[in-house]
Amino acid sequence: MAIRALNVELASVRDQVSNSQIGQMRLQFWRDSIDSIYSSLKTNEIKKINHPVAREIDLLIKYNQVSKMWFHRLIKSRETTLNDMPFADIEQLENYLEQSITPAYYLLLELAKQRSLNTDHIASHLARSQGLINVVRGIPYNAHKRRCLIPLSYLVEHNISQQDIFNGQFSNEQCRHVIYQLCNRSWFHLQKTMELFEQDKNFQKQNMFSSSKNHNRTLFLPIIVIYNYLRRIKNIDFDLTNKNINERNPWLVWDLWRHKFPCSKDLSSF
Repeated sequence: MAIRALNVELASVRDQVSNSQIGQMRLQFWRDSIDSIYSSLKTNEIKKINHPVAREIDLLIKYNQVSKMWFHRLIKSRETTLNDMPFADIEQLENYLEQSITPAYYLLLELAKQRSLNTDHIASHLARSQGLINVVRGIPYNAHKRRCLIPLSYLVEHNISQQDIFNGQFSNEQCRHVIYQLCNRSWFHLQKTMELFEQDKNFQKQNMFSSSKNHNRTLFLPIIVIYNYLRRIKNIDFDLTNKNINERNPWLVWDLWRHKFPCSKDLSSF
């Protein structure tokens, strides 16, 4: 929970500041906090920490072996969006998502002692799938703030301007095609995630997808949420103005509790 809470804190920096300079100061606070926590491990110095998330991170680092590098990478990634500069293409956007979400999964895998080449690939694909859905879900909110994270290449391809997005023209055909492209890309990464899971004999031996007693499986619960959202937005033809997009799925909590993960065959087509 501490790692996820930290990532939420970092992600919210842009919305909490009026300019990039103040945002840099907020991010520097987290750099200094992480450095201070790791330095105290060598000196056994007890420092007073006021921020509740920083206190939890302090406890996590003291009692577990986790890499400082991933914390710093999470922090550095958030500098990218402080100036509200648009992404040129999908590769640039996915690179940002890779830097801003994947390190959190690496830290969680380190805590679970599950780091391997294959699990790193799983984390990478899952992070990009999750990040793309976050982008789609955030389009109306960011449009209200006059921000647009949709790659410019997608907008140009479908003859859409950023102003169209700012004006909330989400139901027109061109915009829905753009949303489809983002969701289709997310679906691709989700499919690769499940394929890699099913090929990983280590996970199969640990019964990661059938044993409700295995707490490590909770690391990957976002898979269920992503799958649920993609099916839902497909059913409304990728129209972000459709009120059903914000309706709560009563079965989602049940699926999460049962750890009802999709199979790769469920993801064969979108």
